[in-house]
Amino acid sequence: MIKRFLSLLLLCTVLLSCDSSDPGSGGGIGGTGVIPIVATGATQGSISEFGSIVVNGVRFNTDNAAFFVNDDSINQNDLRIGMNVLAAVDFSKSEATQVNYVPSLIGPVESVNLADSSFQSLGQTIRLGGGTTFSNISLAEIAPGIMVEVSGLRNATGVIVATFIRPAQDVTRIQLVGAIVSDIGNTQQFSLNGLQVNIAQADLPQLSMDELSFGSKVYVTADASDYDSAQNLLVADSVRVALEPMVSVGERVEYEGIVSTFTSTSEFDVYWQPITTNDQTRVEFQDGTEGDLSMIMLNTRLEVEAIVQADGSYQASKIILIPTDNAKIESYIEQISPSTQSITILGQAIQVDESTNFDNVASFNELNIGDYIELDAAFLGNKMFAIEIKVEEADDRKIWEGPLTALDITSERMEIMNLTILLGDEISYENQDEEIISREAFFDLVNVGSIIKARWDDDRSITRPPDSLELE
Repeated sequence: MIKRFLSLLLLCTVLLSCDSSDPGSGGGIGGTGVIPIVATGATQGSISEFGSIVVNGVRFNTDNAAFFVNDDSINQNDLRIGMNVLAAVDFSKSEATQVNYVPSLIGPVESVNLADSSFQSLGQTIRLGGGTTFSNISLAEIAPGIMVEVSGLRNATGVIVATFIRPAQDVTRIQLVGAIVSDIGNTQQFSLNGLQVNIAQADLPQLSMDELSFGSKVYVTADASDYDSAQNLLVADSVRVALEPMVSVGERVEYEGIVSTFTSTSEFDVYWQPITTNDQTRVEFQDGTEGDLSMIMLNTRLEVEAIVQADGSYQASKIILIPTDNAKIESYIEQISPSTQSITILGQAIQVDESTNFDNVASFNELNIGDYIELDAAFLGNKMFAIEIKVEEADDRKIWEGPLTALDITSERMEIMNLTILLGDEISYENQDEEIISREAFFDLVNVGSIIKARWDDDRSITRPPDSLELE
């Protein structure tokens, strides 16, 4: 059984004297009054360093910590950078008492899309990028038939944005973490982010059938032989509660994820966990520069530092915006600015830094105005960061792919990453399955934050409507 976190409920010695500059001691105001803030809590996020362990930018001592993967006790040496873990911690002492790791997916690669840096497994799309750590495998080695282990974060469409990937340690077993997206009824079968899971013979060690319902986050395991890829059906032998912070009202929690539903900048979900903000919530980029709540939208990756409220929501005292590979651009470099280390494409400035990878050129200094490039980038609010720049042969095609930032169908225009895109009668529309659909059906599917690709062929100016719009 997954080791649940026991809250130690250590109150601040003098509540009113807690330093208000500390995000863990200044955000506990609920709708009915002051919520006592305790020193213990949980942190969930990707491991970025060891010695002892660094999660969400905080180093925790693990001298007395217990480590687990699924049900099994492990050593800290079994963990790897990029694994998404959940740790029970005492923030006041910067100590972790328990660290749990549950792989998001263990399964066979079924198909690979190199152009999109993604592959399919267990009916899921797994997207790789600049934020993915590879262990004993490379992107080029991912091929149909091999078994892989993936740790990552779900985005708004259920895609797993991988933070870690390696060959599966046990090729005879399959595992998937996800949210139930269908009603079970009497069928003893449900859809787990698109994978059909039969649980007629499954062990339910932590829950009952009545607790399995739409929205429940679980993980299922099975023998590899019990997966039928043609039918997209897994006959599970175990269904368990997905690993979640077991925190009490007033405890501090740090939670990394991707915005999965968006009501407003003061109310949104990060993988179905309700997050609330107020005018005291601080927003920053990872380098400490100031951001603002308007930069948060569907599919934004972020870290929330928050206090648990009585209704189960997390009241955010601080939000850190994390650049993630959510944009792809193909066109000519129009300007180069050595002083700001940036390039301009289709009128938009893109920041280049020491983390940017280059292909076919060695560095920023070898780029030239007029170079045709393929660019992977991270878009956040009004900033764009280059993740990989590849210089290619000249091409007439232009591609601008990223989050939808504005839509006004009445005036026949939209914005993708703040670039105005004109609409028109000749545009071809595609859904996520690359199927041609009607204009009406397309706009029924999209929201601000949806990832959309606009493509112009034959050297058409971007002041004209694109040839196609595709929902990614």
